[in-house]
Amino acid sequence: MNILPKFLYLFQTIPIKLNKIFFMELNKITLNFIWQGKKARINVKALQDLKSRGGLALPNWEIYHTAATLLWIKDWVNLTNKRTLVLEGHDMQKGWHAFLWESGKPRQSYFHRHLIRDSLLTNWKKVRKKLYLKIPIWLSPMEAIVHPNNLDITKMIKYENLLDPQGKLKTRQELQDKYKQDIKEFGIYNKLQTLDKILLGPSKKNISKFYKYLLETELEQEIFKGNMIAWSRNVGRSITLAEWEKIWNRNIKITKSAYKENLYKMFYRWHLPPSRLAKMHPNTSPKCWKCQYIEGTFFHMWWSCKETQKYWQKIRHWLEEITMEQIEYKPESFLLGIFDKQISKKSKKALPTIVWKKKSPYRQSQKYGFIISVFSTFVFPTFPPLPLPSPLSSLKLSSLSLLAYAKTCSSFCCI
Repeated sequence: MNILPKFLYLFQTIPIKLNKIFFMELNKITLNFIWQGKKARINVKALQDLKSRGGLALPNWEIYHTAATLLWIKDWVNLTNKRTLVLEGHDMQKGWHAFLWESGKPRQSYFHRHLIRDSLLTNWKKVRKKLYLKIPIWLSPMEAIVHPNNLDITKMIKYENLLDPQGKLKTRQELQDKYKQDIKEFGIYNKLQTLDKILLGPSKKNISKFYKYLLETELEQEIFKGNMIAWSRNVGRSITLAEWEKIWNRNIKITKSAYKENLYKMFYRWHLPPSRLAKMHPNTSPKCWKCQYIEGTFFHMWWSCKETQKYWQKIRHWLEEITMEQIEYKPESFLLGIFDKQISKKSKKALPTIVWKKKSPYRQSQKYGFIISVFSTFVFPTFPPLPLPSPLSSLKLSSLSLLAYAKTCSSFCCI
């Protein structure tokens, strides 16, 4: 995706104020491109979430803009880039840290008349209000008061110098002996927070670090998505977060885009069953297309239908013959890839899809013929079956398994 770097370049070089409407329009254009003007089937927050949390890593433009502005704030915090700070603060009457922790209405109007500084400080105050409940230990009261900053940074007094190793404020006598001045106790963090480590850390991949942290904070309550709750109801038990994380981490490592798409569609319940289509089109029957008896909900179409059960039983028997192991017959195993610990690691890797390992790989026509053979043999047994590759035992299976082809064939009947 070459759009994001272009926007990041603008966000970094021209950090002006951008209102909420701008980002809403940008999100609308992005979603219109993804869904081609149709109604979205996946929630925007789920699309924008990190892949390690089950999302699809769609850029959140507003958070990226905030992350880009924090690069400028990083210079204000560290006070090491003297040449830049002199240019930006040529008319300042106080130190940079005085403005970083300014409370209430802005008193120094000259500082806010500068468009860039005003925009940066506005974004910083939003971040500070959300993420800082106390004073960070990197804040320097001396730098905030003394200006121009001609002092040695290593000799500046910071809040961390006022605390003992246990995080308690040093005694008055200790401070007077060391600094010859008094101090009042405020709410002060006694150690570096996550954002502090990024602000004070090395200047490498800072936008990615800021973005990841801000996005996790923004979507902290979205870790349990609606589709995860629906899956737990369908399988009849609570699927733990650790089990979901295993699925997400496994999906990240998959390089085959078609197979990864199939997994994400199943996880997000992307397919439209007859029960939903009937609500969209009143003249459509909500009954299952296979059994023509029960309402065709998502889980019924993919698992609980008696015709689908026959299909999955044959697939299970086939898999057990190939893997030489007993596979537990559960919907979470066949549809989501959640297995018990008793199954060997080799079989877990063998279940998701097939990788054809031959010196001369299958041609596309041969693969298509094989899929049709599986489809006609297991889904519609009344059709004259096409011959399967012979011998079947000669097909070498590794890291992935037959389940993807099974899902592909089943999807013809479901959708």
